[in-house]
Amino acid sequence: MPSENSSDRNPSGDGAVSRAETLAESERRYRELVQHTSVVIIRFAPAGVILFANDFACECFGYEPAELTRRNIVGTVLADSGSGAGEEARRRLIHEFAQFTDREMPHTCRDGRIIWIRWNNRAIRTPSGDLQEVLAVGTEFTERKRAREALRRERDLAQSYFQIAGVVLVVLDRNGAIWMINKKGCNLLGWSEEEIVGRNWFDHFVPERIREQTREYARQVFDGRVEFPAYHENPVLTRSGEERLIAWHNTVLRSDSGSVISTLSSGEDITERRKTEESLRTYAAREHEFR
Repeated sequence: MPSENSSDRNPSGDGAVSRAETLAESERRYRELVQHTSVVIIRFAPAGVILFANDFACECFGYEPAELTRRNIVGTVLADSGSGAGEEARRRLIHEFAQFTDREMPHTCRDGRIIWIRWNNRAIRTPSGDLQEVLAVGTEFTERKRAREALRRERDLAQSYFQIAGVVLVVLDRNGAIWMINKKGCNLLGWSEEEIVGRNWFDHFVPERIREQTREYARQVFDGRVEFPAYHENPVLTRSGEERLIAWHNTVLRSDSGSVISTLSSGEDITERRKTEESLRTYAAREHEFR
């Protein structure tokens, strides 16, 4: 006799209906997530025709969803290489873009704006290995890019000032290692920047007779036990073993918590000035003796 259970009476079964409903709901939620995420999502065919673009992609590039779909990715997302370049160049451009992984790229939008997107793309292939379509996923970071570029320009400008300054500029860490030194400092000491940076200032460029005293004072500055003097004069030791007297103007650089993380000193070589002053004092003293 036929079974009396519900699945025999309804071959499709309530379970099958439930599974279909669950699948439909899952697909709806997935589409909603894809549409409303703040990530650029584009699917395109091997020839470059856009099959799907989410709302954020349309917003970024300045198109309505119906306009962007079915356009070619070249000339829309990717800059057109020009009609003179030929179809082969277009195919190569599409092929290269399909393989982008963690790649940053500028794009020109419909209204002429330039935006930056970091792409992570994936080729989707058929079971036989043929390219079926490409899923392009991008993170738009234009404002961060601009902020980063502005910071880089400021850094380069500061570096230019640092290098062209007419005085010696030296930055030391709490252990006395040289973080930075400008060209004027390198010329004074007689070493290249590559030879100086990373070396210990006290071990290599402070005369031995005052080395430990100077090192200990620096420790106290970093520990906050004494203030770094705004001005002092100290000799430095050059590559040839000569001592040069430097007039230093100093400041400290602090962390957010207020602790000293480095010292910045600007110095002027006053060796010849001091020799001249000494000679003048000696001459004046002798003149006074003969009067």
